[in-house]
Amino acid sequence: MLGAIVALLGFPLSPYVSTALNPLAVSAAGVAIFASGLVLAAHKIKLMSSTVIVGSLVSLVVQPALFFAMMKVAGLSGAVAHAAFVASTMPTGTPSVLFAQQYKSCEAETASIMLITTLGMLVALPASIALSVYL
Repeated sequence: MLGAIVALLGFPLSPYVSTALNPLAVSAAGVAIFASGLVLAAHKIKLMSSTVIVGSLVSLVVQPALFFAMMKVAGLSGAVAHAAFVASTMPTGTPSVLFAQQYKSCEAETASIMLITTLGMLVALPASIALSVYL
């Protein structure tokens, strides 16, 4: 939270702090993807679970549709609106898998949703790019 506040307020970091944080920034995404892979390997994929089906549909269809509708109602358009809408179709992120693993709750379901939404992105992302011209 402190990092977000510092960034939003525009405070420059000293070169010493930036240098110290750089290895963490470079490795964070790789570590998250590795940990997600471990969770996927540790749990059986649940394709027919109602939680997985609903979670995947919400992530791939409902969320982008609501986002699109809200942007239309608000009258937003332009490159930033297009990019924001396309970003709303991104798959469930690795932090959700890490949280599920940390709290020992719905680990297999969350990993399955991440896998399905990542594969579903192959269809959802081009569709969102095509639909973004209507904003």
